[in-house]
Amino acid sequence: MHLKREHQDQAAVRVSNLLQKKLPNKIIVDDPRESTVQPLAWYGSHVLGCAGVVCHFMSPKREGAYLQTARHALVCGMAYGWEKPLLMLAEDDFWAPIDYRDRLKHYRTVPDALGYLEEWLPPIEQALKTSEEAFSVQHTAKLATDLKNLRFGEHIAENEATSLVGEYFIRTDAYEDAARGKQKVFVGRKGSGKTANLIKLENELSRRKQNVVCVIKPQRYQMQGIVDRLKQYQQRDLKGNAVESLWKFLLLTEIANTAFNNLENSPSGRTDDIAEKRFCNFVRKNKEIICEDFSIRLENCTQNLDRTIKKSNGENSFLPVSEILHSGILKQLRVELGELFLAKKQQVVILVDNLDQAWELQNNIETLSEILWGLLEVAKQLPKELEKQDSRRQSIQLSLAIFLRSDIFYRIMKVTHEPDKMSYSLLKWDDTELLHCIEERFLSAFETVSDAEVLWKEYFCATVNGTSTKEHIVNSILKRPRDIIFLINAAVTTAINKRHAQIEKKDITEAERQYSQYAFDSIKVENTLPDINLEDVLFEFVGMPAVLTKSEVLSVLRSAGVPEQMITSMVDILHDLTFLGPEVEAGRFAFSDEPERSRKNKIMARRFAKKNSQEERFQIHKAFQAFLETEEI
Repeated sequence: MHLKREHQDQAAVRVSNLLQKKLPNKIIVDDPRESTVQPLAWYGSHVLGCAGVVCHFMSPKREGAYLQTARHALVCGMAYGWEKPLLMLAEDDFWAPIDYRDRLKHYRTVPDALGYLEEWLPPIEQALKTSEEAFSVQHTAKLATDLKNLRFGEHIAENEATSLVGEYFIRTDAYEDAARGKQKVFVGRKGSGKTANLIKLENELSRRKQNVVCVIKPQRYQMQGIVDRLKQYQQRDLKGNAVESLWKFLLLTEIANTAFNNLENSPSGRTDDIAEKRFCNFVRKNKEIICEDFSIRLENCTQNLDRTIKKSNGENSFLPVSEILHSGILKQLRVELGELFLAKKQQVVILVDNLDQAWELQNNIETLSEILWGLLEVAKQLPKELEKQDSRRQSIQLSLAIFLRSDIFYRIMKVTHEPDKMSYSLLKWDDTELLHCIEERFLSAFETVSDAEVLWKEYFCATVNGTSTKEHIVNSILKRPRDIIFLINAAVTTAINKRHAQIEKKDITEAERQYSQYAFDSIKVENTLPDINLEDVLFEFVGMPAVLTKSEVLSVLRSAGVPEQMITSMVDILHDLTFLGPEVEAGRFAFSDEPERSRKNKIMARRFAKKNSQEERFQIHKAFQAFLETEEI
């Protein structure tokens, strides 16, 4: 189990990378950037069942360090009490409480942190290997006997990569588009399945010998480095050239890096193939440029951009960024890659995720939007460029899939000149698909059960407040797989703790309270208005009626300190977050996170209110009502 710190620097990234390299798909990650709220039972079950715990404490100088340190200390205390191997890492300036001061490993440099981890890992690797061998021998058909055997997996995809690729992944139209290379950009809200799709794609595409699969996940501080450099460019075309050149360099070197590592690690070892030999010799000769970790190559690029900016004496002076980024090497690399993939009859797939890491209010959102738009443009252009061939260059078949949070994508579209030319697939789920997500997990857990209705008939009460349990559950959540899994797991845990034979209405009600706080916490990051604290705005709705008139909503926003000129934009954001839904028919409130659908809902709501000579009304989504303790109508 890996307890991550919220602020990701070079040491934190390298520790995470080393863990993933040594223990691929064998790590449960608690990442506060994904979710700051986890039930105590979640920590307890995972700590008790894991082979060891790595905790990376955050410097007390960082915002939010106090609460995160307290939580991590509690979990480390569980591990220590259960005699689990425990590694606690902290920067040199971290002053620990006396109860665990002697167990803490302080580091000054990145190699120090990695050294502690490499020294600690071998017994863990051996323990995991031994437990896997014992499981494969003892595994028999699993029987559904009582609630204690009920399992629905993790609500965060990174923590269940093995199960996703092998047991209960739901294949959607968006996934099929990605697998066939028909679409390049996949957009969805946090928790809508972007990472799950990437994990499944990587696994499925990597199993085909003709594919070279590259996965790119930039970290927050790396993206911030690009933002800081590019803010210094004043001319838009200069900045655009820099962004596109930067992404082309990073993508091409990532392809080369992956291909080189595949050849170096192949079972056959050394090769007599002329194209492979040439390629490997070229890469070794330029190892510092091509073979470094993605984060280091990105850092080198940003430093080169610094030098470019300093040499550009004034706005009208233009130094092509592509020349600074080793264009001579890139031209030859393009030739070598073409020969290599022609000889091996391979095509390239690049999967990009984590692009929301630097999307914070204190950042320059406009510059970051231009950076991400540059990547989307390169995603359209680069496959066409690589497909061309001439007397020196062979054609390379390239497919890209970029996964991007929907609020970020829609914000990017607002700053672009031709948004209509960017096609994308939206990751969205209807009620049937969400229930199917749970039912598939149930069936995969119990090999003796073939009918998913067994879940609802034997393990859940039939109705909740006069509505079928299935319908009640999907109406209580945001339409995302992560949310329904969280709620169902919370209901099961509650029922077990209360020693119920079946999940009862009061278990579901208690689970909704836990889920409501989780849902509230999850949308706080999805704010595209600078200078507005979304959390403060949302808290102003505490104790308000679940259904409010427009004037009541505006009054709440003014109480939260939203400037008058930004109130309309804030209402739009609350619509887009599905926090508020306008009344489009008598008693029917519509929620949508798609801009076009949301716009239609607003028009319908305005016309409905006018037709009935009444003020427009809004409903707070049921997912947030329990946490905000809203008044029932």
